[in-house]
Formats: sequence, C-alpha cells, structure tokens
Amino acid sequence: MLYFGISTEMEGMQLTDGGFADFKNDPTARFETIDLSAGNQSDVELYVDHFKLESFFYQVFGTDNIKAEGKIELGKKFITDSNLRPEEILLVGDTIHDLEVANEIGCSVLLFSQGHNSNNQLSGYSVQIISDLMEVAQYLQH
Repeated sequence: MLYFGISTEMEGMQLTDGGFADFKNDPTARFETIDLSAGNQSDVELYVDHFKLESFFYQVFGTDNIKAEGKIELGKKFITDSNLRPEEILLVGDTIHDLEVANEIGCSVLLFSQGHNSNNQLSGYSVQIISDLMEVAQYLQH
C-alpha cells in the first residue's frame, strides 16, 4: 500500500515537476495508492479530476474543514477499514504534519521536498527526504 499526502494547492492548479504526472506515467509504478489530503474533500476531488488522476488513486480522502484537522483520524480509519497493518503502508507526504500522521499511525514515511514544506523545513527531522516522486519506486525496491 502506498499512501500519498501531497498537498493539493488549488491556487494555480499545477502539478510539481517530478510529481504525480511523472509518477502516474511510469509503467513500473504499480501500487495501490490513496490520497489522504489536508484539503477539503470537494477540493481534493476537483484536483484529482482536473489532472485526470482518478485511475491513479484507489481512494481519495479529504477533510471536512480548511484547517487540516482530522487527517490523523482519517488515516487511522483507513487502516481499520482496509484491514492493513501499519507496516504495510508507506506514507509519502510533503509536510511536517504528514510526518506526524505517519508517526501517529505507525507507518513508514518519505517526505517530498518539492511540495508544501521546503527541504530546509523538513531537514530538521529524522526522516528520509526525496526530491522526486520517482524515488518512491526506488525506495520500495530495496
């Protein structure tokens, strides 16, 4: 199970280089993925639709508020409902909060430095940082 928590900034509606578009088109990237976003559910659905990412995600989860509250609870609920064990999940996020979510639910984590938080912001934590989402596949091969 591969879990994405990459920010879905609606302003400007652009994908980051080395982001979903590249990862989606890689024939070796065949993981069951969900999107657990801090964004509002309707905004996340709009983002996924706009970039034609529906086939990439198994499920899409957003919050019911604009303060990113409830992301940990959504993650815990997903684990319970999916019958997956936390050690079967890799959270790929781009914020310090994504690290907190991963720690709270007990799964592995990679943080993407080209997203919401910069490499400088993320580097103060003991976590593997990636600058290209294609590094996820490399991580999973080891």
